[in-house]
Amino acid sequence: MILLEVKKEILALVLGGGRGTRMKSRTAKVLQPVIDVPMLFYPLEELKRSELTAAVVVGHQEETVRSYIEKDFPGTITVTQEQQLGTGHAVSVARETWQEYEHVLVMPGDIPLLKEDTIRSLVKEHIKKKNVCTFLTFKTEDPTGYGRILRDGPFLRIVEESDASDSEKLVTEVNSGAYLFRTDALLKALSKIDNTNSQNEFYLTDTVSALHRDYGKVSARLCDDPEQLQGVNSSSQLAEISGKVRKRIIEKMLDKGVKIADPETVHVSPKAEVEEDVYIEPFVQIMGSSYIGRGTTIGSFSQIKNTSVGADSNILNHAIVHDSFLKENVTIGPFCYIRNSSTIEKEAYIGKFVEVKKSNVGKNSKVPHLSYIGDAEIGEDTNIGAGTITCNYDGQNKNRTKIGNNCFIGSDTMLVAPVNLEDRSFTAAGSVITSDVPEDAMAVARAKQRNIEGWTTRMLKKGKGKNGKKGAN
Repeated sequence: MILLEVKKEILALVLGGGRGTRMKSRTAKVLQPVIDVPMLFYPLEELKRSELTAAVVVGHQEETVRSYIEKDFPGTITVTQEQQLGTGHAVSVARETWQEYEHVLVMPGDIPLLKEDTIRSLVKEHIKKKNVCTFLTFKTEDPTGYGRILRDGPFLRIVEESDASDSEKLVTEVNSGAYLFRTDALLKALSKIDNTNSQNEFYLTDTVSALHRDYGKVSARLCDDPEQLQGVNSSSQLAEISGKVRKRIIEKMLDKGVKIADPETVHVSPKAEVEEDVYIEPFVQIMGSSYIGRGTTIGSFSQIKNTSVGADSNILNHAIVHDSFLKENVTIGPFCYIRNSSTIEKEAYIGKFVEVKKSNVGKNSKVPHLSYIGDAEIGEDTNIGAGTITCNYDGQNKNRTKIGNNCFIGSDTMLVAPVNLEDRSFTAAGSVITSDVPEDAMAVARAKQRNIEGWTTRMLKKGKGKNGKKGAN
């Protein structure tokens, strides 16, 4: 944990205003998806774990970026950079926010692999050495795109790739873009930099040389895990980073005791929580703020999103569950779809080719197959026959169906909402129910059968075949 006397004195400033032109996307760079959350989620989440107050510089698509921050990280400060004139300019426009702190941690919004421990170690070294600037570097076989770290005796500076000479470009120690500054010194250094460079931008890297000359207390901390500082500047890098994030999540789950049949094919959101002794078959997706209780099995090709699943449940293959609640010992699938804040109570069963929308299915009730349950309330110990449909939409409004406890709904029943079936009521197969059914009653609502004698013989004599088309045999 960061020392108490330090914690309140540090602001983390995340740079998230860039356009990210190399991404070739209409979506802002920091909102590009890594697994199923924006890239910006990762640095903000690690800062939250580090117990640091965070601020984000927004620019390109500022309203969209700000909306995301307000939703997922409420209380995070946002500062607008109307013109994107470089990292030095971004930090400068936020000075009224960070100059109230003793130190400011500046970091890019496109390093989703950075870990909390690395942030804490940077802070610890900076405070211990009483530096004016401490920043993270790493070594890479391919330094393309990164600023190079130039060390010449006691002198230290960073040169951007676009301004580096051929010999300087051969340097493999590069800048991560993550710095911790003493704010009073940073204010003075920012006033000394200009945009006389190939990009006509104000580089934050230029402040490092100025601070080194004026104070001398500048440290470049070489990170022993270069992967953490890998940035994202293209679609291929985004895919590579996503794979590494996915692998990191899976490894944590395995360490926890989750059983995964084929880790290479399973995708789990960083926001999801999966308890120990869960068994996950190949090609499963667990997305959003999902919770999977202990002892549950999830079958292949199933997708769970923003859903809570109780302990010891059995999700068969090809089940899709969004924004819903499954209680303990529930069985669903295969090929079912549960959505829109539905609740499946304990020991209930939702079978194959069933859709449940905005409905509650009671304890030990069953919807085994080929049914649509929409805007409905089903009690306990009730059986819904195959082909049952709650006709919830009248062309203008969605209406609710209520089915009580211990009911039996015959196959191919149409329940025309709004309609209420009391406890222990039955419906005959093939009925169209338009009125309420009282307790202990059997509802029969179907046309009287009529048999037309000799119809087939007469049709054949007229020259029509079995399929009803003239001349067919």
